[in-house]
Amino acid sequence: MLLLIIAFGLVLIGITALAYRNVAIDSDELLVAGRDVGFWKGMTSVLATWAAPPAFLISSQVAYAMGVPGLVWFTIPNVLALVVLGVVAVRIKEKLPEGYTISQLFGERSRRLYAVSTGLTFLKSFISLVSFVVGGAAFLEYFSEIGQTEAVVAILLILVSYSVISGLGASMLTDTIQMAIIGVLMIVFIPWSVSESSGVGLVTSQLSVDTADGIFAPAVLLFGLTLATQLLTAPLISQYHWQRVYAIKKSEVKSSFLVAALLFAIIPVGFGMLGLIAASAEAVTVDNPLLAGFAVMETYLPVTVAAGLFLILVGALLSSGDSALVACGSIITTDVVETLLQRDLDDQMVMRVSMAVIAAIVAVSTVLPFSFLEWQLLNAPLGLILSIPILALLYTDRPLDDSVLFYAITLGMSLSFPVYVYGSLNESPAIQVGALGLGLAIVGVPILLNVFEYIGTRAPKRPAPTSNDD
Repeated sequence: MLLLIIAFGLVLIGITALAYRNVAIDSDELLVAGRDVGFWKGMTSVLATWAAPPAFLISSQVAYAMGVPGLVWFTIPNVLALVVLGVVAVRIKEKLPEGYTISQLFGERSRRLYAVSTGLTFLKSFISLVSFVVGGAAFLEYFSEIGQTEAVVAILLILVSYSVISGLGASMLTDTIQMAIIGVLMIVFIPWSVSESSGVGLVTSQLSVDTADGIFAPAVLLFGLTLATQLLTAPLISQYHWQRVYAIKKSEVKSSFLVAALLFAIIPVGFGMLGLIAASAEAVTVDNPLLAGFAVMETYLPVTVAAGLFLILVGALLSSGDSALVACGSIITTDVVETLLQRDLDDQMVMRVSMAVIAAIVAVSTVLPFSFLEWQLLNAPLGLILSIPILALLYTDRPLDDSVLFYAITLGMSLSFPVYVYGSLNESPAIQVGALGLGLAIVGVPILLNVFEYIGTRAPKRPAPTSNDD
């Protein structure tokens, strides 16, 4: 299997090099793919980026562990997240027509807001990249004899190798290729697995067991609130999604995200069905709940399809991994070096060097004691704390006091994030939800009060009553 992923990576490197052999790579091409991406390429890139390993792995895992209620909590926020960003994308294009990063929205207000938003958006992209690599390494270990270290190195080498060629352009090109592979394999393997396992009956039995009350059972509800927060806010604070907003033509950006949202729903539903089958079928042995869906395929499909199963997740992994890697490089290049440090360096050189250094740091970070799902959920407090000021800045005309924004973000992050991490380490959803509530209160209340105060000052004043002496 290691040879297969190397071969797959070499194909992607070759296609990218061939496609860009006569293209002048400037800053716009490297960071925002020339800002002229059309509907089909934009839609497939958005879909491939959002159809990350979580869509395949977590959907079947939550369905296997929590049944239909877990799958509902995973699927609905996933779809709504892209719908929300599709609507917001038009406003982003109007507000920042020449933008490159999220932090530039904050940079219009003050340098300190630029700095704190840069740190948090980089942290979000970095955590996402680590989670994709951890999930991919677990998958490689499951399907082959290689260890975690070798798997991590192989994945990162491939990501860096083709991402340095043309940045976001390479990422969006390979997204299209990988989405085509994922689509074809899903159309073949999921229905085949359901048919061979008599899965329709097994899924129906789960539906009868898992009533609507199960969605709001305390354990499921606590997990669902954490998961929904992470999913709904993720695109709003993800540099790699904003890069696609900047890259896609304004006339095509909304439809690209909305169609991607509709098509995406097929993925968690399909793999969630496999998770439900894994929980009910006696013939299926699940060693790792993260790979419950693939365990069903392994059980009921011929051994010869293993390569196809492998390519499904490898395609999703690389699509999401290169997006996060390019996003990290973009933040370092535009926000840190060019704006905060004010160094006049070659953008291409900074971008490529930063991606290589980031990949090395990611490799070291994979030894931390967090699972794939735990890495993913670490983004929940980040998303909550940043998405509120982002929406406020996009949809209000300079009403917010800079100090209110700065102290709300820094205080919210300083207090809620450590509590959330503590809850993750102790496997306590109640503490995690409490941390999210704390962050919401610290960030949301001051900003809302500031907005209401601004609206009050803008409201037309009623004329004072005049006395009538007649």
